[in-house]
Amino acid sequence: MDDHSSPELSADEAARIIYNTHRPTPQQVGQVRLRLVRGHLKSGPSGGTTTTAAAIAEYMTTVQVAKQPKPCDSGELSGLYRDLFRDYFMAVVTRRRIGNRSPLFLHAVLAGQIATLATVLIALALIVRSTINPESPEQKLVRAWIEQQHGSVTFHVWFPPFPLEGQAATQLRVQFTYRTSNRKSIRTDRTYQISHGQVSEVTDDDSD
Repeated sequence: MDDHSSPELSADEAARIIYNTHRPTPQQVGQVRLRLVRGHLKSGPSGGTTTTAAAIAEYMTTVQVAKQPKPCDSGELSGLYRDLFRDYFMAVVTRRRIGNRSPLFLHAVLAGQIATLATVLIALALIVRSTINPESPEQKLVRAWIEQQHGSVTFHVWFPPFPLEGQAATQLRVQFTYRTSNRKSIRTDRTYQISHGQVSEVTDDDSD
């Protein structure tokens, strides 16, 4: 939602949303006006001390993202991280603006907000997982080798790479499930050896 299609709000209305109160104090309204003057909170189309719901969501996103550790150095993932927070805060702003609507309407908005929050949490979990536990070079090689051999695979557990003493090689154990040619699911626990960029299978333990 851009600023032109977003409802225009006064500083008092903005304070109600930002501070989540029906009766903002003069100090809270003053803080909102100060943020508008300084450009921290974007003014509405009419200028002055007006703003918009979209601008408030953007401001709340900026504040929240500044409090969080950066999820990664990737510009694409960082952009997704910010977009998710903005969608969530847009739902928050919407809910706080319609506090005096009918219970049925409020329940519908709340359901949408819960769905948005669930999406945010799932996406953030994936981002954190991809940045805190990145694949090792050995894991990437073994993953590619397994997928080439078995096609679609579900990976369950990756164990830490184990360098072989006195050899320029590393072993890596992994548990995964694959399907046979007759579509039978096989769960397996296998160990692979990586040497000079080449992968070879050392042991396997298949079970139905």
